[in-house]
Amino acid sequence: MRKINFILFLLFLFSCYKETETPMDYKIHINDFKMDHIVKNEKKWNLQCKKSIISEKENTITCYDVIINILASDKITTFLKSFKGFGDMNKEIFYLENDVVVNSFKEKITVYTSKLYFDTKKEIIYSTTNTRIIKEKEGVEINSIGFQAKTDLSNIKIFKHTTTKLTNPTQN
Repeated sequence: MRKINFILFLLFLFSCYKETETPMDYKIHINDFKMDHIVKNEKKWNLQCKKSIISEKENTITCYDVIINILASDKITTFLKSFKGFGDMNKEIFYLENDVVVNSFKEKITVYTSKLYFDTKKEIIYSTTNTRIIKEKEGVEINSIGFQAKTDLSNIKIFKHTTTKLTNPTQN
């Protein structure tokens, strides 16, 4: 009887043991991916990628041929473009690299850089790399090592820079 109880006890223990599964990281590949970010019924920005890879487990997106339009009152204020982008949907931060161009229609400023961050929560964009900034209104070109600004390129703070007056500000 003792042996039977012991065997039943062992069977009970083995039946209770369950190996926990680690969730699989499904990667979804989507061509011509588009996404809108809406806050309180207002579209804040939209993302477009020729090719994208979305990780469900990490809640991230990797994009190629990236365009981000930043909007205010349903009008595009700023246009961001790059070859490659990475988005962390939990932190709501995007990182763009390779031939990054930022164009502010509101401020008439164009920025060229190799790496750029877009923090959607703080509504700022910034870079810590070599940057070329063209301020069309002032007719100047600024070469710097980084900048930080609101998403429409207002309140721009430029770091370690030199400024050159453009001879013909309408032609870049």
